[in-house]
Amino acid sequence: LPMIEIIIDEAALRRVIGGEDIMREQLLHLVECARRRNVTLLVLPLDAGMYGEYAGARGAMTLVETSAHEHLVYLEPQDESLLISDPAKVSTYAQRYAKIRSQALGPRESLDLIKRLAGVAE
Repeated sequence: LPMIEIIIDEAALRRVIGGEDIMREQLLHLVECARRRNVTLLVLPLDAGMYGEYAGARGAMTLVETSAHEHLVYLEPQDESLLISDPAKVSTYAQRYAKIRSQALGPRESLDLIKRLAGVAE
């Protein structure tokens, strides 16, 4: 199984889209996904970057390592998609990802937050 690490901004977890029931189902689905052995789910808290740069401010990105160990970055800005393979550019995005990850909650804290938002009792 491929290893998957996802960082979700807390604002996306709190923004109700489609109604309360749909939002709760989506949050519970994230809880189930986070229980998979190949998935790490982290939440970037609302106060991330409060005392410095908010590394997630530049939008979403997907970092990929292929089976041939090639490193790529996939972006979807506005109405297009970009696949970046230039090692220098990939390195810049990897550094940004590391900064975002350093500002995120740990896996247990992230899961606890998602459960709380879904209204799941511990």
